[in-house]
Amino acid sequence: MIRRRWLVLATIAVISVIAAYSARNIEIRFAFRNFFDYPANPDVATIDRYHDYFEDPAGFVAVVLESDDVFDRRTLAYVTELTRELEPNPLFSHVRSLANARAIRWVNDSVDVGQLLPHLPATRADSDRLRTIARDSRLIHRLLVSEDSRATLIAAQLAVPPSSSTLPDLRRAIDVVNRTLAAHPPPPGITFRVTGAPTLEVEASDALVYDQMVFTPIAILLIVIELWLGLRCMHGVVLPMVAISIAAIWTAGIYPWFGRPIDMVASTIPATLLVYGAVDPIFVLRRYLDKLRAGLTKEDAIIATYRELTMPCLLSSLTTAVGFAAFATLDLPIIVNFGAIMAIGVMLAFLTTMVVLPVLLAILPVPSQLAISTRLATRIDRALAALWRWLSAHRRSVLIVAIALIAAGALYTSTRQTISVYYTRILPPGSTEKDIRFLESKFVGVIRSAVFMEGPKDIMKQPRTLRAIEKISDTAIAFPIVTAAISVSDMVREMNRAFMEGDPKELRIPDSLTLSAQYLQMLDPEDRQRLLTEDDARSHIMIFSMDHGTAEWRPMRDKVMAVAKQELEPLNIAVHMTEQSPAGFDALDRLVHDVLWGFVVAFGLVLVLIAVIMRSLRIALLSAIPNLVPVVACFVLLSVFGITLRVGTVLFLSVSVGGLFNTTIQLVARLRQRIAEDPTLTPDAAIDDAIRDVGPPALFTAVILALGFAIFGLSRFPDLRVFGLLASNTLIVAFVSDMMLSTTLLRVFFRWRR
Repeated sequence: MIRRRWLVLATIAVISVIAAYSARNIEIRFAFRNFFDYPANPDVATIDRYHDYFEDPAGFVAVVLESDDVFDRRTLAYVTELTRELEPNPLFSHVRSLANARAIRWVNDSVDVGQLLPHLPATRADSDRLRTIARDSRLIHRLLVSEDSRATLIAAQLAVPPSSSTLPDLRRAIDVVNRTLAAHPPPPGITFRVTGAPTLEVEASDALVYDQMVFTPIAILLIVIELWLGLRCMHGVVLPMVAISIAAIWTAGIYPWFGRPIDMVASTIPATLLVYGAVDPIFVLRRYLDKLRAGLTKEDAIIATYRELTMPCLLSSLTTAVGFAAFATLDLPIIVNFGAIMAIGVMLAFLTTMVVLPVLLAILPVPSQLAISTRLATRIDRALAALWRWLSAHRRSVLIVAIALIAAGALYTSTRQTISVYYTRILPPGSTEKDIRFLESKFVGVIRSAVFMEGPKDIMKQPRTLRAIEKISDTAIAFPIVTAAISVSDMVREMNRAFMEGDPKELRIPDSLTLSAQYLQMLDPEDRQRLLTEDDARSHIMIFSMDHGTAEWRPMRDKVMAVAKQELEPLNIAVHMTEQSPAGFDALDRLVHDVLWGFVVAFGLVLVLIAVIMRSLRIALLSAIPNLVPVVACFVLLSVFGITLRVGTVLFLSVSVGGLFNTTIQLVARLRQRIAEDPTLTPDAAIDDAIRDVGPPALFTAVILALGFAIFGLSRFPDLRVFGLLASNTLIVAFVSDMMLSTTLLRVFFRWRR
């Protein structure tokens, strides 16, 4: 490569241009469906079949209006105006509001199933009458109007489902709503907000873009500062940055081949790759400068450096890549995609270290300033020497304390950890979270589950089926997190009460099949379609709940499904719990299990790889203990602060598994080299030399990795902030553990030649 340096450099440039051109197709998009939509997930087929019959609530752009009383004439007139403006737009299949909602009530010796608002109220008594009717209707109360009558909702359903819509499609729909509001501003005393699943998705996608615009420059700046502090020459800053940047460009060029957008998990890839890509170049540049100071020529220094570091760098890169690749064996695409891309990116970073870096070193002149005996370097060297002297005198105590801490930490965390995913912790805070909490307090909230029922023709209008559905709804309502449960039995009960002159005691399912069938036939066709298929063979119960985490949601799901199967299966009715929230929650809970299991698999694979390449099972086993310490420390941290296991709080395992072993591998490799160079060295002297050679670059890489992940503390996503804190903590503790525990274990159990 040195002899053909210009040809190699031209090849690198051509590949980089092609990769950059390919990278233009990368899309950044947050979609809750990404967490569960994959071919192996049977829930997806159920959701899609369910949405073939019933509407997708994720497709509503919602306008929430607030006033002192939404049933006064002025507010209802404004609701009617907005509804009429939005209804003709082809982007929306239909628009639902108080202006076109229908209700069942007893009026003037007859039953009326017509519009709730046939005309605007003329008096306060008319407004109060509308309020009473709306409160008695399960399809209006808390769906379109709040309990206190101070907020109402206009829901515009997208004509194209969100799963088939592009991000520009969602933006256009939101823009139509915003332009309508701008063209028809609310009267004084009425305020509005635009929300809904499409709005949340667009805002979360914009937050991902914002994160990338913040993370990448800060990560680059941190790496530059650390490189300067660690190497003290322009070569030590510019050359690693060029190698890292080329690896990042090549990885970005490969990313579109996977056919997935950058989601919340994948948004961590650029910064993670940048900080991991800096590890090998730091070791290479440090050793290269050492060789130059020892008097070698430029080319001899390059060759000597790579003769010593190619194998440990290859092994550390392989262990890191294998650690990531282990996550590519799981089911969830967001983790599979992350693991595969990071594994490829790490190996590309190793490739650029092996190709780009030596070529640039060969082209550029030798740095004019080779002395790095700065105060910082001197202090680090003295500290490492003092550390080893102390460890040598307290070897047994160090091992006993380490093993005790691992055992106590594992026992403590195993009894206190809970898997509980929160929808609001996935989304960025601010207006998004406030809107969700507002919808929970005023309306039914955003967590919707559906008990989807399929049976023979006409089965859903049978009184015994309706009573079973009523029992299932009552079971759900009994849970404090449930805000509403709506089903076809509610409509039949309301119709029966209306025909019994509004008697509250008659809010029940009639015994007569003929009467139930007539009631259903009299329902407004649109309302009936929301709850029943035309052949009365399929129906559903809409269950709305607050976002208190899956730890509280799962018992409700399990109890409801147990009652549903007990009541409906004898009637030959198949029952499923479906909708995006159940599918997403189940997938996210599985994601936590998968990441935990993936870490165990990755950790084991790394140990096997170390044993094979180092040709020593002893070294592999020795490297396991110090690298468990930082992981246990993070789980203890989670337990102490009462943080549940969820996406962001376990994701640190996927990015830290490779970084854990870097220093261990470099220590072992350097120790073996020193023994081979000078067989007369005593064990203490050999380890002392290895620590002082590996310690400084290992410290700099640990700081780069820790600070690189710490920038996720600036993310707009709460879980990514927790992820950054835990990943930083893991890698700093890993460095300390290696310096103290790995060296002690090597001194005690390494196969020293006597």
